[in-house]
Amino acid sequence: MKHSIYELVVTDDSLPFDVSLHSVNYVPSHWHNSVEIIFVLRGSLEATVGPRKYALQEGDVLLINQCHVHEVIGLDHNIIATVLIPVAYLREHINQLDGIQLDCYSGSVGSDKKKALDHIRRLLAEMVQLRYKKGEAFKLEMEHRRCPRAGRAQPLVQRQDSYGPQLIWNAMSIRRTMSTISALA
Repeated sequence: MKHSIYELVVTDDSLPFDVSLHSVNYVPSHWHNSVEIIFVLRGSLEATVGPRKYALQEGDVLLINQCHVHEVIGLDHNIIATVLIPVAYLREHINQLDGIQLDCYSGSVGSDKKKALDHIRRLLAEMVQLRYKKGEAFKLEMEHRRCPRAGRAQPLVQRQDSYGPQLIWNAMSIRRTMSTISALA
């Protein structure tokens, strides 16, 4: 990975991180100032982060820290979810972030941490589901949840709508995901 490019991750105030679905053939060597979480929904791929290669299959999760050069190669028809979280956003919401080593590769998680990994998978799946099911309403809900009254963070709540019961999440989902990931290390 001699030649890598800088990827500018653009977000806005209504959704300060990026949640996307992709089908990957090849993503060339690149880096960004965001933490990236890859969640394989279907198929398989190979991710190279620095000198280390990761074989990812359906259900696998891989966290790539900021400024780490990486590339991704699709090995067959695949669908992945990616969450790109700018470090500035994480610093704003996680105390002492610089002292935390973020590390999550589902292929190396022992059975003692399977429950935490399953929790991460559920949170990632909820993020993708809400992002793609709700569209603009999701962004409005995020904005509402990011501006809590009296300075208190809004918890996850259950809501009944035309889709049936649905979990509404906010910046706390990212914090919960990141704190669960840091607990895996």
